[in-house]
This record gives sequence, C-alpha cells and structure tokens, in this order.
Amino acid sequence: MKASLDKKPARPLTAADLCDRCPARAVVETVMMEGGSLLCTPTTSHSSRTR
Repeated sequence: MKASLDKKPARPLTAADLCDRCPARAVVETVMMEGGSLLCTPTTSHSSRTR
C-alpha cells in the first residue's frame, strides 16, 4: 500500500463542513485512500480524548 501526504488541500473547507463527531466547524479533512473522507475539529475535547 502506498500513501502520500499532499500539502495542498483538494478543496477549501467552508462553514458548512462540520465535524463528523460534533456540530463544530471542521478544520481538518482526512481523505481515505479507499474513498470518502473524515472531517474533524482537533481542538474539541472529544477529539483530544479519542486521538
């Protein structure tokens, strides 16, 4: 399996992009190699406990 880290985002995140775990605005999008993506806000308390 080959992975890459692109420094340029595929698209800019907007206020409509919300965290997958809470209603906070997402600041990070992780694109999965198999397809799909995860949106998260790493500064919220649930993120720091689970990551």
